[in-house]
Amino acid sequence: MSASDNRQIRELATNPANLSDLVRNANLNPDEDFVRANLAGVKGVGCNLEGFNLNHADLNHADLSYAQLNHANLVSADLSHALLKNANLREAQLIAVNLTQANLVYADLSGANLRGANLTGANFNGATVTKTEFGENEGLDDDARNDLEQRGAIFPECELVTLIT
Repeated sequence: MSASDNRQIRELATNPANLSDLVRNANLNPDEDFVRANLAGVKGVGCNLEGFNLNHADLNHADLSYAQLNHANLVSADLSHALLKNANLREAQLIAVNLTQANLVYADLSGANLRGANLTGANFNGATVTKTEFGENEGLDDDARNDLEQRGAIFPECELVTLIT
């Protein structure tokens, strides 16, 4: 990543313009230029980050509502307090991601991997979780786990909730 690209990303983080504008206008490499990026508080409503590598990126308090994040690599990213309403996260890698207090209402997480994610206070109301992998998640109580299972989420057998009838 060039010094100019670094400067653009830093300016975006301190002056949360629309992330789509940066992606569209700058010559950034989606496989490299957003790894460990500081995008805290960014406004990326409806932006297309399909397949981007956002490994270890700081996206806390980001607004990524309606964003296209399918097939994105968000391993160990900080998405705490992020708005991900109606976001497309199909088959995204969200391993060990921090989703504390994140809003995922009506997000599509089909086929995504959330193993080891911190889900404390995360809102999954109306989210599509068909074939979404969970496991070893902090902040997920039995009621929430059961709800996700009922909607098609996958948990390791040792973590499945036993229903008493």
